[in-house]
Amino acid sequence: MAEWIKGKVTSFNNEKGWGFISVEGQKKDVFVHFSAIIDDQQFKSLFVGDIVEVSDIKDQGHGPQTGKVRIIERAFAPLQTLLIGTIKRIGGRYGFVTDADGNDYYFSTRDAPPKLLQGDQVSFQVLRNKKGLAAQQIHHFHTFSKESPAQRQLRENQELRTLEELY
Repeated sequence: MAEWIKGKVTSFNNEKGWGFISVEGQKKDVFVHFSAIIDDQQFKSLFVGDIVEVSDIKDQGHGPQTGKVRIIERAFAPLQTLLIGTIKRIGGRYGFVTDADGNDYYFSTRDAPPKLLQGDQVSFQVLRNKKGLAAQQIHHFHTFSKESPAQRQLRENQELRTLEELY
């Protein structure tokens, strides 16, 4: 039986499907790919601050990677399933997205997809955090709506191979 070790999500990029977890007893943060997440949800995702348990940690030459992650406690609970909006402002470490009703939501640029620009259409989920209402799981709307599951899996596998080559 696999040993489960407690950890905390330090970063997770929903657009790319990978991130890192600080795990007890590990010097380096452990890499996690979305495919390792054991969850009932169709969209497997982690949020910064989530408390998790990891198993199957292996050193891949570039650092530790986990084969299994189960969520113990969510850092923030989603308030809405999915909204469509427009990037109102982005720069430095934060930005704002506006929904169809004119409501603005703060987001951290480290949780946003790369090459996100003011005026881009995005899909996102609303969460309540210590700064108020925030947008997470931000995706370019055109990518989110046009990319088939097979195309997404192929792209994510290519990105994972590229990441592994970097480390």
